[in-house]
Amino acid sequence: MDNISNDEVMALVKKERVPETNIFIGAIKPDEKLLREPMGGEIDFFKENPHVGGMMTQEDYMVALNPNSKLSDAEKQQVMRNELARVIMHRTKVPEYEITPEQQYHFSTMNKGRSYGGPEDIRATILARIATGDSSALNATSEQMKYAKQLKDAVEQYLSGIK
Repeated sequence: MDNISNDEVMALVKKERVPETNIFIGAIKPDEKLLREPMGGEIDFFKENPHVGGMMTQEDYMVALNPNSKLSDAEKQQVMRNELARVIMHRTKVPEYEITPEQQYHFSTMNKGRSYGGPEDIRATILARIATGDSSALNATSEQMKYAKQLKDAVEQYLSGIK
């Protein structure tokens, strides 16, 4: 019997787990209103953080854009897509996939040396950024790209249904 190296074993174990069918389609319906004005503490947060373009709200899992942001209309549309992707993942499940060492380091130190959040938050951020063409997701793996394509398709399906 041939000896198999540890790297070869890990390559077998780390097979991509992306299902063929889109796991995100149908998470939100085209007639759902998912964009709302900021309220309560969100208003204060946005005033203190004009660099933050928007967020998925924690109370009702909707999208709120920052009225204090200096982003262009096109950039605001990208933020909206990014946050819609988060809403979709909140309703389905954030897929478990490998995070690269570069991504792990970046997202574990990006908040003034503190972590962006837990592993699920980081995975959701990475996928949403890849799906919306944001290069700050860093070096995406093929598995991440496949999930992001499914996520982008679900966001676009929602947006095409509300026009």
